[in-house]
Amino acid sequence: MFVYVLGALLLIVALLAAAYTFRARLFSRVLGLTPPRFGVRIEHVWVPMADGTELSTQVFFPKSGDNHPVLLMRTPYGQGLKGGLIGVVNNFYGRFFAGRGFIVVQQDVRGRFDSEGDFVPFLYERGDGQATLKWIRRQDWCDGRVGTFGHSYGGFVQWAICDDKGLSAVVPIQTSADLATAMHTDGAVQFELALRFLHILDIFGTPHAEGLLRAFRKQMRQTAEVMPATSALPIIDSDLTLLGREVHYFRDSLDAAKLDDPFWRHINHSTRRDRSTAPMFLVAGWMDPFLRESLRDHQALCDQGKNPRLLIGNWVHGQIHRHWLNEVLAFLQDHVRDGKPSRSHDIKYFLVGADRWLTTPSWPPPGDEQTVYLDGDALAFDVPRGPTEREYLYDPTDPTPHYAGPLLDLENCGQRDNRELEKRADILVYTSAPLTHDLDIVGPPQATLQVRASIPHVDYFVRLCLVNEKGESLNITDGFVRIGPDHPAVRGDVVDGEVTVELWPTAQRIHKGERIRLQVSSGAHPRYMRNLGYGDQEAYAERLRSAQHTVRAGPDAQSRLHLPLLRERASVKEPVRAPAEVDADLVPA
Repeated sequence: MFVYVLGALLLIVALLAAAYTFRARLFSRVLGLTPPRFGVRIEHVWVPMADGTELSTQVFFPKSGDNHPVLLMRTPYGQGLKGGLIGVVNNFYGRFFAGRGFIVVQQDVRGRFDSEGDFVPFLYERGDGQATLKWIRRQDWCDGRVGTFGHSYGGFVQWAICDDKGLSAVVPIQTSADLATAMHTDGAVQFELALRFLHILDIFGTPHAEGLLRAFRKQMRQTAEVMPATSALPIIDSDLTLLGREVHYFRDSLDAAKLDDPFWRHINHSTRRDRSTAPMFLVAGWMDPFLRESLRDHQALCDQGKNPRLLIGNWVHGQIHRHWLNEVLAFLQDHVRDGKPSRSHDIKYFLVGADRWLTTPSWPPPGDEQTVYLDGDALAFDVPRGPTEREYLYDPTDPTPHYAGPLLDLENCGQRDNRELEKRADILVYTSAPLTHDLDIVGPPQATLQVRASIPHVDYFVRLCLVNEKGESLNITDGFVRIGPDHPAVRGDVVDGEVTVELWPTAQRIHKGERIRLQVSSGAHPRYMRNLGYGDQEAYAERLRSAQHTVRAGPDAQSRLHLPLLRERASVKEPVRAPAEVDADLVPA
């Protein structure tokens, strides 16, 4: 029996080893990509920075005697197995682009994995990125054609050097040139995002990192590892709960509550974005925590007279999808390899529920507005005839939880059934009658609420859902706002007036027979740092205070929802052939 078990284990190990060896071809086949044109060889080199620090770098060469353009990738997440799942994905990218005719320079940023120096997130990326570009241009194999590519942090490092005049193309994916607005969203810290970033950085590539198998296990159990830290008080000590030690850059980011704080100014690359001259291709996702920042970056480039491309798909953060990967490859081949102008400057986006790609010359596309009114516990398309009030209590000792949506939590992100969440007493639910025709909601919805609250320091979280014929309540988009004494609705020690909540942009078809649902609450824990009720410096506060809330509706107190509707469908592109092509493999990046 032992011999059979041992033989089975050896067979599994052999199959895994073979899969890892041929991972580029396997990934290509799984994702429906064209096979590579070239074999790939890899060289490891040390690249010196301006201060003499040397960074560990792998160069992926196509096995070809021809000249090839260069693609720079810089990452804090490692390369290959030692970087966990993200490291494996990075290795795939290196092999993918090298196999299709690019020399890929993939570098561990300062202080990560084998690279020398001390790692401080975001701080050194401009200087080190510039030094790496200079090094690339001195190499015999570089003919001057250089582009950049990368996800998330690997996108941020591109913004840090995007004003380099010699770049042929820049492809920042699911990221932001201005991290302050991404982290401090609508008055509150995106707390879970900060903790998950801290966790993934800690389990790989640091002196504290454990063995590879334990690190993989921690990566797969990230939610269980992170959630206890979200309840720490004071909040500044959540790093102690998560990792058992203080992490200075994490604490500094919580301290920097104002967007113009020096902590954020040093790593804000908006002015470099505005000075850039390289062609750009931005990729965003409807369920990505950097969605709004990606759209803002795109709009800022357009305002500067540039012609960036933008692709918005139905994917979550770090998801590899054949659609964007094929389009990015074509863009890089055009601009970096061939020096051709972009074939299109239109924005291309996926209409969820219709399974179609559409294009528009600007965002949001031309449309009409549909107003839906809160009426009792319903949503009505006519103004209510009589007044109604509904109440709930927000208790920071049992904060209203957040579920699904644009998270780094791969176990619970994306579009999911919210019915269990909607049973809570601190969430008001409003549901329409079944629709008599399809609605295409494209753009940022907006909720206007007439509210009362017993204290002046409160939050409002609004979520738009569709209720399908099975009764599932599937989240579409949501929005959040933090209220303080300077808000127009605050009257002395209470809130009493109108509060507007802008929901995140979306593109969703709700079909005839389905219903629209709106959730109203005063928390989304731990996505947003919970409101403790006193307005103290939130990272250090320990006092907690509950708030009684009332939402009013009726002809005189018109709490309502404004839905941006697509005016026409003349720009419809190819249909997606099967739902499986929409839901590709999820990989954190």
